[in-house]
Amino acid sequence: MPTKNAGRGASGRTRGLILAAAVLRFSRHSYEEATLRDIAADVGVDVALVHRAFGSKERLFAEALRSVFQPDEWLERVDAEILPHLVESALGERGGREEVHQGAPGPLDIVVRSLGSPQALPIVREFLFRDFIDPLAARIDGPKRQRAMTITACLAGIRLFRDVLRMGAVFDEREQDSRRLVAAVLAACLEAEASDSSTRL
Repeated sequence: MPTKNAGRGASGRTRGLILAAAVLRFSRHSYEEATLRDIAADVGVDVALVHRAFGSKERLFAEALRSVFQPDEWLERVDAEILPHLVESALGERGGREEVHQGAPGPLDIVVRSLGSPQALPIVREFLFRDFIDPLAARIDGPKRQRAMTITACLAGIRLFRDVLRMGAVFDEREQDSRRLVAAVLAACLEAEASDSSTRL
């Protein structure tokens, strides 16, 4: 998915193709294994064009994260109706079984491939704080960041079970019960009175 700076350094279409190729590479290989040269070869362009379009591997990786997670769209839905959207984020189909069955990378695939990478983890953490945790914290009352982190961890854990470990059937067997349980956990996070922390991990 092309970004706002789609015209800088490369045509918007070429930049979009590079980003799509990067998403596939980072979803299927570790951060260290996914090289800019390989991504360029996947698109059929010179690696210098990838550098001009994105500046660095770190920036391309961050753009790939934004592309698969689409935080702006997610936050718009949070603004509309926070608890139902959080439940849907945990148990809905987007990024789930249908896309997995079609062979498309799920949003968590990039994160899972990067868990052992000391270079990628700081980028993932910064992305989560900047694009999910802090914006979510700004939308809830009371102690904010601790609850936003807990909500994000709950959503990520459930999606990990469903999309990566392929345990969706456990949730789907009694879907309404699962939705009630998840809604209760997330509602407790939204309403809990916990001490906030400004320390970044």
